[in-house]
Amino acid sequence: MPAAAAGVIGILGMQAMGEATTQANSLYENNVTAVAATGDMNRLISEMRIVARDALLAPTPQETQLELEQLDRLRAEFDAVAETYTAGGLGERRQVAFDELAAALGEYELNQEELLAPLAAAGDIPQWIAVNEAEVSPLTEAMTEAVLRLRELEGEEAQTAVAAIDSSAATQTTISLIIMIVGLLIAVGVGLVVATGIARATRKVRDVTDALAQGDLTHSTGLTTRDELGQMGQALDSAVADLRSVMASVVGSADAVAASSEELSASSA
Repeated sequence: MPAAAAGVIGILGMQAMGEATTQANSLYENNVTAVAATGDMNRLISEMRIVARDALLAPTPQETQLELEQLDRLRAEFDAVAETYTAGGLGERRQVAFDELAAALGEYELNQEELLAPLAAAGDIPQWIAVNEAEVSPLTEAMTEAVLRLRELEGEEAQTAVAAIDSSAATQTTISLIIMIVGLLIAVGVGLVVATGIARATRKVRDVTDALAQGDLTHSTGLTTRDELGQMGQALDSAVADLRSVMASVVGSADAVAASSEELSASSA
């Protein structure tokens, strides 16, 4: 039974390890990777702001145009990161935050093209600053807040996943302990039953031998099991029965001799 309990515990342990590995992989794929993606999105938003400012401060129209073209590259990179982020599904709360981010980004790009880019090309710094503060900066802040909200949600889900892994490990530990304790109790119970049976059989054999030592041939062990004690008891019972038969024959012969002696004495008289 202890071996069976150990086997069950081993199987459950391997199963728990497999589940933990699956949950850990899911945690990495769905949360850790997503957190990294939110970091990339936040970085790209910051780079868009810097490039838009550099376009305004560029010394020549050609350099201004080159900086503005960098915005297209950054937007394409942002779209690639966002596609990776949404590939595994978002859920209701993350979907709301991501939709807010996408809407703010679309409006930000439109304002860059229609408002800030012409002002940067014209070198109109005061007007660019005014439009940026009134129209574009709020969108940038909205995008940043949406990304931070996504990161917070990812952190919460990661904590939930870790808690689930801990709970699974604790449950597995409890089950293993229960199986081990039950196995030990069963093993102890079986051992007690076997030991009690052996003691009882030994006591019966001892009683017969004690009686035999005192000349009492009426006792028997009554053992019928096939183990060594049972075979010994059966052999002892057979020996005692044979001895009783021999003693009966001896007693019968003695009686016959006594009767013959009496008849001979009477004939002689």
